[in-house]
This record gives sequence, C-alpha cells and structure tokens, in this order.
Amino acid sequence: MKQFLIALMMSLLVTSTVNAETETYTGEGKATMSEAETQEQIIERAKTYALRNAREKAGVYIRSRSELRDFELVEDDIVTMTAGVLKITDTQIEKTLVNDAIQVFVTVTVIIDSDELKQNIDDFINSHGNVNIPVDAVKFNYNGHRYKVIDTGLTWTDAKAYCESLGGHLVTITSGVEQAFVQDLIVSRGTKGYYWTGGVRNSAGDFIWITGEEFSYSNWANGEPNNGFGDEDIITIYKYQGINGMWNDVAKLGNTAGKYPFFNIENSGFVCEWDS
Repeated sequence: MKQFLIALMMSLLVTSTVNAETETYTGEGKATMSEAETQEQIIERAKTYALRNAREKAGVYIRSRSELRDFELVEDDIVTMTAGVLKITDTQIEKTLVNDAIQVFVTVTVIIDSDELKQNIDDFINSHGNVNIPVDAVKFNYNGHRYKVIDTGLTWTDAKAYCESLGGHLVTITSGVEQAFVQDLIVSRGTKGYYWTGGVRNSAGDFIWITGEEFSYSNWANGEPNNGFGDEDIITIYKYQGINGMWNDVAKLGNTAGKYPFFNIENSGFVCEWDS
C-alpha cells in the first residue's frame, strides 16, 4: 500500500511538472440560492464546486473509499487533495433566474504551480509514513494526534481490534481541550447515538485508559458512572441532544438485555486515535 501511494504521488508529480508551464484546466460549478443564503454566499459556493472540478481534471484530487465487511477492511484506497497547488487565472460568473431562485454558474481556469505541488506531495508522504492511518483522519495540532469517527456498529472488542489493525487505538481523552476536540468531531461527523472509547474498568473497579495514560480527567454525565447492570465496564461518549460529549459506562456488548434500545450495537460507533 505504501509503495502504491508513493508511486501514485510521484507519477502525479512527474506528469504535472512536465506540463506546469503550459497546461491549463477549466472547472465548472453550479449552485442554486437558498432562502438562507446571500448572493455573495451562493457565488462562493459555486466557485468552490468549480475549483474542485478543475482540481479533479488536473489530477491532483484523488478519490477513493473504504469498506468494512464482516469487521474486516476489504477496501481502503487513498483519499486526499494536494491542496493549494493550483493558481486561478480566470473566473467567469453567470447568474440566471430559475423558478424564482437565483442560479449561479461559475467557470474557473487554473494552472499548476509545479514547485508547490512537489512540496505538498513531499509533505503528504512525510506526514503519512504510517499508511494505515486513513488520510481523512483529522489532526489535532495541540498534541499532534490524528482522530477518525467511524459510524460502524461493532462491539467494543471488535472496535478496539479494528483501530489496532490500523496502527492506532480507541480514543483516550486526557484533558479538557482534547475532550472539546473529540466532542466536536463526533457532533459534526457522527450519526450514531454513542461512541466507544479506550476507557475500561479494571479488576479493582477503577477506570483506566487502555494505553496506560494517566486517568486524571473525566466528563461523566449526571449520575454516571453507575454500573447499572453490573457489567458496564466501558466509557462511551454520547451524541444526543442536551448531553453531547458526556460520558457513560456501558457493557462491552452493548444493550444485550434489550431494555434500552438506545444502547443497541446498531446505534454505536467508535473513534480511533493515532499518536503520530
């Protein structure tokens, strides 16, 4: 996989560098104004679509997807955009009225800056030396770690094994700033009701992090942890109105008793973290 990534990037670099002085690309974007938007906002949205279209044509936008099957990663291609490598040389804006709504059509013309492209590719390869880290994992500049919200309903044990198979671990939260960052990721990117973390109850009944980090910070919801069923040994994070980001203790297998449908496995996700 790593060899494929580097070969793909370097092939892209050679192609783009050769044509850097003369090759131009034109992208098109169209957007219809909503009631909540201003004309300036709808123009900017159409420009964004046009620029992405130009990037795709230039070959510096790489698409892919990941797929889990029976808890195994069966497809994991590269997803990235070597951002900032295109120079816009011309922008054309047309506005029309369609069904009483303003529709904006934008055409942009761009060229490749070969030096900047090379630097972006070098930076990308250097920052993703562990090619198991998904490219869309989000970096938290405060600690340099990367995080990814995964909306696949697994037991805690299977979620833990999945993160470790990618060279990471289930998320551990050791400070208020990290809590705020992870909470924002879950709220903005997640669709499940609760998310597994790497917090687990040890044989003495105390919570610890699976990484061995000091357990000195917590963000428990009111009345938690309560070990209500006697086997609630895992820390989860809510994505639920009014208690977003709050912690609860839940059984590793989720709601096997069926008393609280909210805690069914199908309503669970998890967050992976990479320390570098």
